[in-house]
Amino acid sequence: MDALTNWYIRLSRRRFAGKGEDQLAALETLYEVLLTLSQLIAPFCPYLADAIYLNLVPEDHGSVHLTDWPEVRKLKKDEKELLERSRVMRLIVSLGHKVRSEKNIKVRQPLHKAKIALPPSMPELSKENLALLRQELNVKELAFADDPKELADVIVKVDARKVGPRLGKRVQEVIAAGKNGDYTINDDGTILILEEKLMPKEAEVVYIGKEGLDAAADKGVVVSVDTEVNDELKAEGQARDLIRTVQRLRKEAGLTFTDQINLQVEGADDILKSHGDLIAEETRSTFKDNKGNGETVDLDGTKMTISFAKT
Repeated sequence: MDALTNWYIRLSRRRFAGKGEDQLAALETLYEVLLTLSQLIAPFCPYLADAIYLNLVPEDHGSVHLTDWPEVRKLKKDEKELLERSRVMRLIVSLGHKVRSEKNIKVRQPLHKAKIALPPSMPELSKENLALLRQELNVKELAFADDPKELADVIVKVDARKVGPRLGKRVQEVIAAGKNGDYTINDDGTILILEEKLMPKEAEVVYIGKEGLDAAADKGVVVSVDTEVNDELKAEGQARDLIRTVQRLRKEAGLTFTDQINLQVEGADDILKSHGDLIAEETRSTFKDNKGNGETVDLDGTKMTISFAKT
């Protein structure tokens, strides 16, 4: 469900609102997923399953409980590759967001660059994949490194409280060895330091970013991000926050996705000057004085009054 809602549906919103074959393909895929989902959850969520099903098919189709159980279909080679690339991309984005979270930086805040290192076993990513990654990581530049060690130093942080009673006087020696990289990670997830076997709950593998970058890693994938926010990036981040706020107000006012509005924003002259075209495009608006009800909001320390009216 996470892959469906936070990946496919979110990234396909423009396709859903578009036209032609691409819109039809996006909607057909979502239809098939929801229809199959209603059948799969029917045994343990009977009423919810029927509600989903009856919203998808004509009423004369009866009930989801009268349909055949979905059959497992063997994936084609290109489908397997697509699925694997999607998993890798979601992992990369998740790691990038983890770095942001640790630095208290919102996803909507653009950053300068990110670097990625992938293990040889993972599939190569296409140009379209890279463009999507740059969008999802919300960075201006995206680059790859051949060796994870180019991006981060890897150390092991030993929890002295948990291993102290067992290791006794050796605990400081083991902690120092872990920080110096003198360790081995076993296939079962345990860590061997100075012939002492530590369980995953007793020690943590930590990636320390190089070149002033912050890093996170999982399953052999390392992502480092430049978390420095200059004035230009901050202004763009405020513009993104403004877009999100206007979209929320549009929704609360009962407007549809295609409705055009006259928009007035007070207290954001610098942001409108540098990012006005982006704001107008994303919010389907024209900047114009209007008599709509205004709402004052605080966006990252800047107070703005937003008012709009449907054209």
